[in-house]
Amino acid sequence: MAKHNVPIITFTTNGEAPIIQQTDTLFLGYQSGTTYFSEYEVHSRLPLQIMTRILLDAYVVRHPDAGEADNTK
Repeated sequence: MAKHNVPIITFTTNGEAPIIQQTDTLFLGYQSGTTYFSEYEVHSRLPLQIMTRILLDAYVVRHPDAGEADNTK
């Protein structure tokens, strides 16, 4: 992606994730230590999904051409 000058936006709750080293814009969410379903790892998927949807929708509104592919090549 770097050779095409594409910024990398990362949404995660893992502050130790290896992809953070390559990220241009990082949105680091909070991961609760409380679990209500001990058999499943479901701590923060819904809040993370909500955060990504709101911020990416806002990005597309501000950059209307962001969703268009460059098919001229």
